[in-house]
Amino acid sequence: LTTLVLFSIAVVLLHVASNLLNTYYDFQYKIDDTDHCYDETLVKKLLQEDEVLNAAWICIAFSLIFFGCGAVITKSTHLMPLVLFFKALFIGFNYSTGIKFKHKCLGEVVIYTTFGPSIALFVYSCLSKGQFSWELLLASSPLGIVIASILYAKQCQRCRT
Repeated sequence: LTTLVLFSIAVVLLHVASNLLNTYYDFQYKIDDTDHCYDETLVKKLLQEDEVLNAAWICIAFSLIFFGCGAVITKSTHLMPLVLFFKALFIGFNYSTGIKFKHKCLGEVVIYTTFGPSIALFVYSCLSKGQFSWELLLASSPLGIVIASILYAKQCQRCRT
């Protein structure tokens, strides 16, 4: 149970960091401004830009710490949890900046894979000492589809305004 909690906290913190980075870079690239605003955090100056960016890096740091603690406790020497964790970290950073997946019409696909099958496989592989499950991959796909559909619907709503 301890490892499940540690890995779950690592995933949640990575998700929060991704959202904060998205907020920061949407504001930087003028996607969120006073005329069209999906996330009002920086537009209405609820937080300062550096506060959002620093919070993202702090979440990433703590996510790495929780992941590391979970890996030490489970004595995990398996590659799959590590690959899936750093894949999520890479995608979380490059969603809005760097590669800019969401600006290349890949946002929904990236969100589907990351928050559907990848999270489920990550936790499963951590707890099962690196095992892979096709059944879990298929079972977690509807969750990824729902999450990507919510993102798509929000983007459609934004285009109408």
